[in-house]
Amino acid sequence: MLKRSSDAGVVNHLLMVDEEGDLAGIKEKARLKAVEDHKKWLEAAHFLGCRTVRVNLHGEGPSDVKRKASIDSLGRLGEIAAPLNLNIVVENHGSDSSKGTWIAGIMKEVNKPNVGTLPDFGNFCISHPWGTTQETCTLEYDRYKGVEEMLPFAKGVSAKSYD
Repeated sequence: MLKRSSDAGVVNHLLMVDEEGDLAGIKEKARLKAVEDHKKWLEAAHFLGCRTVRVNLHGEGPSDVKRKASIDSLGRLGEIAAPLNLNIVVENHGSDSSKGTWIAGIMKEVNKPNVGTLPDFGNFCISHPWGTTQETCTLEYDRYKGVEEMLPFAKGVSAKSYD
């Protein structure tokens, strides 16, 4: 893949990771396994010459407990990613992660130069598991407020329009 992208003049920049466990999960053993399961993707991103790996803060439980779990998981991933010269970014992807203020608070606590956000203009639905506002969203976070809250920590943006 590296050779093919290089031959085509493509620069690999961002690797997006899904379904590798709940980094905001409140069951510590499962959450630490999720951190461990993300390592192979950090190594793959480094090999491919990527600069950034996007992760999700999914998990069940009370918001404050998920917040603490997220801080710990991102801190661990940031430490693993630093010697690989990689950034770890969180995209707003449903539930609490679609609340800009929640993500911004986590970024302030993690406080690592290689850990940030990837605001997605179309993913501020709190009631949708992946945050999309395109489908049946019953509770939406103000996207302008969310982007404003996440931008100070952004390493990139995901812009889209459904119109």
